[in-house]
Amino acid sequence: MLVAIEYILIFMIKKELEKEIKKLVEVTLGLQDVEVVLDHPANEIYGDFTTSVALRVSRELHQPSKDIASRLVEPFYKSKDLIGLGVEKIETAGPGFINFYLNQEFLAKEVDQALSQKDDYGTQEPLKGTKIMVEFADPNPFKEFHIGHLRNISYGESLVRLYKALGADVWPVNYQGDVGLQVAKSLWGLKKLGYDKGRLENSGLNLVEKIKILGLAYVEGSKALGESVDGKKEIVAINVAVYNQDASQKELLELWRVGRSWSLEYFDNIYKRVGTSYRRYYFESEVAGPGRQLVLDHIGDGVFERSQEAVVFNGDRFGLHTRVFIAKEGYATYEAKDLYLAPLKYHDFPYDLSLILTGNEQGEYFKVVLMALSKVSPDLAAKTKNVTFGMVNLKGEKMTSRKGNVITAVSVIEDAKEAIKKLITSELNADELEEVSEMVAVGAVKYSMLRSDAKNDIAFDVAESIALEGNSGPYLQYTYARATSVLRKAGVGARRQAPGDLKLNVGGLTLSNEERSLLRTLYKFPEVVESAALQYSPHLLCNFLFDLAQKFNQFYNNVTILGSQKVEEPKDQKLEGEPATHFRLALTAAAAQVIKNGLYLLGIEAPERM
Repeated sequence: MLVAIEYILIFMIKKELEKEIKKLVEVTLGLQDVEVVLDHPANEIYGDFTTSVALRVSRELHQPSKDIASRLVEPFYKSKDLIGLGVEKIETAGPGFINFYLNQEFLAKEVDQALSQKDDYGTQEPLKGTKIMVEFADPNPFKEFHIGHLRNISYGESLVRLYKALGADVWPVNYQGDVGLQVAKSLWGLKKLGYDKGRLENSGLNLVEKIKILGLAYVEGSKALGESVDGKKEIVAINVAVYNQDASQKELLELWRVGRSWSLEYFDNIYKRVGTSYRRYYFESEVAGPGRQLVLDHIGDGVFERSQEAVVFNGDRFGLHTRVFIAKEGYATYEAKDLYLAPLKYHDFPYDLSLILTGNEQGEYFKVVLMALSKVSPDLAAKTKNVTFGMVNLKGEKMTSRKGNVITAVSVIEDAKEAIKKLITSELNADELEEVSEMVAVGAVKYSMLRSDAKNDIAFDVAESIALEGNSGPYLQYTYARATSVLRKAGVGARRQAPGDLKLNVGGLTLSNEERSLLRTLYKFPEVVESAALQYSPHLLCNFLFDLAQKFNQFYNNVTILGSQKVEEPKDQKLEGEPATHFRLALTAAAAQVIKNGLYLLGIEAPERM
């Protein structure tokens, strides 16, 4: 994996500036060990980097922060090293911020890396040698893959790609509940609806129709569990029989195997459709028995205790709540299975970090499980983190699979796809239209799941997700297609490999505001990639790409990239002739590359035409 040179240079400048500021604070102000942090200003008119160190020390010095900032800025202009690193201007602003501006020649060299590294642009190696396991999606067989699972799988796939971009060795895994009460409810429901193995196998239904039957059966079982004493007893008995693979329940186990195979085939189709693959599938059925035994092994040392015929972990001792790890019927609960899953995972892939992606509502559950794991295997508990995300509902609707009013992943993508087909105006043949509409529909849905902070709930709206304007996946994809269209007209080609040397060269050119703004945005991409990964926040990358797309479109609309564009030159535009066209094409190619690479890290494809 390539180390992004532009990231190293920007990182070096940032660290050098922070070191220089700290030294000046010591020499000029007499303060030792002051923490200095440089950030990018929210508004680019305030430079490329800014620090608030003057505001932070003003109270200690009992001096106005503006005066402190001025005292710190003056020595910077005497530093030839900083000028050599690309710092063009330093100034104070507001109540005492110090702002640093990088010169356009330096920024051009930085952005030029996108043109040479292409699809590798943005990759780094700060996590080289680190092994990270990411568990995500985790749908339960015998239930439909709903819109909430789409958020889970979109989030997980993006984190996997982001960590790989930082050089980590990443293992994506999927843990699926093929035993448990949810399965028992579905099996009970299937029997109530009159299904046995033979009727299921000879139903003549397609896969989607088969899964709907399983969903209906689950609703029936859920009602029985909550409303019928006899139904509850039967469901519990089914649960125990499946857990124990009771040979005397041959018909029941055959029904379980058929339904399980349907579900796994259905899930596999969805994984392929959304561009996700896994290194290992784990199942509750393979960890239930060992999990039960692991809990029993730790009763004697006081980790677990017996309570009313069950075995529990007393979380009250640690400010948590108490949870059952072995039910009174003798089978392992979710907790015991998750307890054993950790060492099984580590056996398969000796990770440095294990991430488990779940909804926010499971946060308290995992606090107890991880506390129990810390008593059984402290090392593994220290390496494990539960990363949570908010719920997804349609606007104005709340979903629950228990009542059967779930919105399936397939229906969401299909609705988006049909709507997208009506928006695409390019002259595409039938096959191309099908391919592009699928690409854009999946991208629209996934981007809608990623553009908000993962902690927040989402009210999903199909119309908003497919909009070609605003913060949407199709808007970014359309921007990319627009940029590649310009490059094709210029003879650069879809892969942006032009004859000759297509590089950013700003020597002697006076840039327009649009060009300068785009130039000062592109170089931040590798930094954003790192932040998005380390903060479990793909939405930071979404924010960056949306900002970049807006700036590219302003550039596209206000600057003549090619002579064939019928756009009037702005009055302050001084670029003329071949050097100007060459520069603008390079800037267009760099923007297209960054958008494409960013979309890839979100798990979204970038169509060349729309």
